Amino acid sequence: MIDSSYRIGASDIHIDPRKDTILIRFRVDGVLERYREIPAVMLPELVARVK
Repeated sequence: MIDSSYRIGASDIHIDPRKDTILIRFRVDGVLERYREIPAVMLPELVARVK
């Protein structure tokens, strides 16, 4: 995720937990673009990786 955001020149990574999914978006040129949506059960693993 971090490598992908770097390659496309994203300035921010937004991780938005929702009821059943986690929406991951990158800010590119001031616009939030959807990167990927993953199951909400993966949130603890995602947080551990980002830390």
